[in-house]
Amino acid sequence: MNAASKTSRDDFHRKNARALLEKAERELEQSRATRSSPTRLPMLLGVFDFPWRPGTLLCWLSISLGFTVSVLLLAFLMGPAAALGMMGVRLIGPAAFGILLFTLAYMFACCQKVIEETAYGHAVIDEWPSLVQWKEWGWAFFQLFLYVLQSALAAAVLTAGSWLVSPIPVLLVTAILFPFFLLSCLESDSWIPLSWPIIRSLQTHTPVWGLFYLEAAGVVVGWGLVTLAGIEWFGLFSFFVSGPLLAAAALICARLLGRLAWCIRRP
Repeated sequence: MNAASKTSRDDFHRKNARALLEKAERELEQSRATRSSPTRLPMLLGVFDFPWRPGTLLCWLSISLGFTVSVLLLAFLMGPAAALGMMGVRLIGPAAFGILLFTLAYMFACCQKVIEETAYGHAVIDEWPSLVQWKEWGWAFFQLFLYVLQSALAAAVLTAGSWLVSPIPVLLVTAILFPFFLLSCLESDSWIPLSWPIIRSLQTHTPVWGLFYLEAAGVVVGWGLVTLAGIEWFGLFSFFVSGPLLAAAALICARLLGRLAWCIRRP
């Protein structure tokens, strides 16, 4: 009797465990289906609202706060704090520049995470860079500096010394090369900003590249126009808007670059 009862209980538990596993598998499949990149209009759907989605909101708020505080401190340093002389510079200057550098480093760490996760078709970012792991931010900031430096050096060569007359051509070419160099380094997992799949994609995915540059340029120019208008009309108070908009623009451009990589990876 005891053996039969034990066997019956074991069968009951096995059936319950099997049912729970099947339910978990169904939920996982549903989750994957809702968290994957859209197959139609991937460069538009889920891009421009990305910073304000529930899974991204905390990251956007953190970067927005960092930009706003650092810029306000710098503005205060150049304004009212200037009357304090070197004392004001020593008190406020290091804090302002420190917050700005940490914000830039954290922003690039988040953007790199967005690019990588989006390139694999994930619509939601599960694990953002930790706010307390500043060493990872420092490494991310070094990577950002290296990518920008590589792009700027290549732009200086391509523009054939025009930077001696005006920096605008170099800046424009740097902005064009930076996404290409960044994707190449991430794809090849090296410091060499050239990757054959990315180079080949310039021919195989030309419309997607063009759409990326068009949308990214629109986001950056839009932020610049809003910032200039805000400074003209509201002065320092405009930083409460331009800082969050800059954070949103960075996350949107990272999302666009990730979707571009996702399109390139698709057969």
